[in-house]
Amino acid sequence: MRHSPIRSLAFAATFLTAAAALGSEMVGVRGSQVQYPSVVDLPADGKPVRVRLTGTAMRTKAVVNVYAVASYVQEGVKVRTAEELAAADAYKLLHLVLERDVAGKDMATAFTTAVRKNYPSQFGDELRRFESLLGSATLRKGQHVMLTWLPKAGLRCHVVGTVDQRVDNPAFARAVWDIYFGRNHLGDAVKSGLTSRL
Repeated sequence: MRHSPIRSLAFAATFLTAAAALGSEMVGVRGSQVQYPSVVDLPADGKPVRVRLTGTAMRTKAVVNVYAVASYVQEGVKVRTAEELAAADAYKLLHLVLERDVAGKDMATAFTTAVRKNYPSQFGDELRRFESLLGSATLRKGQHVMLTWLPKAGLRCHVVGTVDQRVDNPAFARAVWDIYFGRNHLGDAVKSGLTSRL
């Protein structure tokens, strides 16, 4: 299915309207026009769960901006460090907004490579599932990608307008969070940005 810029804009408008209704502060990302609300309500088992922003960052590759990213954790969950944030089995969100067109297959390969830096041989089935989900998506500039940690369940991968599926393994959700907060992460600037509001 081809991504619709109208659907992406509609999603962004809905997301920001909902944030405004919560009286949420908007937080920018250095080097981008993207802004994220400081609090968001996530749908969870038929009722909203509020998550708060822990920080924002820019993912770059060879000095080129690839995507802005924001990290959220369930309100009321006490985390003080990147390690505690990665380990918390609570509702969490990584919200990516593409700064350029990216092939879904390339994005999936990059995620697999990043997971493998911390988990060299684990999660074969989960990574194949994740690669098939993300690899089938058409990722355009401005596209929203939402990765949601579902407590005791796994990971929801939502590429707005194309993909909305789950990978049912909580340990795999931790592996994805370790891309940003683990021992081998995407870089100090990304890690410190995503924890700057803890």
